[in-house]
Amino acid sequence: SWCPSGPEWKLAASGDRYAVWHK
Repeated sequence: SWCPSGPEWKLAASGDRYAVWHK
């Protein structure tokens, strides 16, 4: 897994966290 920073973190918090987390 990777560590999101900036806009990626906001996308994750928005609800797409699994899509973003598990690229």
